[in-house]
Amino acid sequence: MKHSMKLNPIAFDMIQAGTQTFETRVYDAKRQLVNLNDQIEFSKLPDLTEKLTVKVVGLSRANTFTELFKFLNPVLGGWQETDGVDKVLQNLRRFYTEEEEKRYGVLAIHLMK
Repeated sequence: MKHSMKLNPIAFDMIQAGTQTFETRVYDAKRQLVNLNDQIEFSKLPDLTEKLTVKVVGLSRANTFTELFKFLNPVLGGWQETDGVDKVLQNLRRFYTEEEEKRYGVLAIHLMK
């Protein structure tokens, strides 16, 4: 199955370069459809004209982002080595509310170009 998702320019470029190996999302209805070996076509924000297709090679679920980053290295998710969990959470709150996190749980989608 092929899925479509939007990505901010920094994450898009890092996935394209191979330095970001997973993408973090809430485990909502759209992400519940993602399975191993599926493809994701990322569209680069803001104009969505640049595309990148990747293969799903792993899925890691957790109840919260904090729990997720206890067993996944945030650097592989696109954050800096110096970013603590609080900074990572602050960044994720730009996209997902605490209520969404609690309602759906979270997912790391492991990717391969």
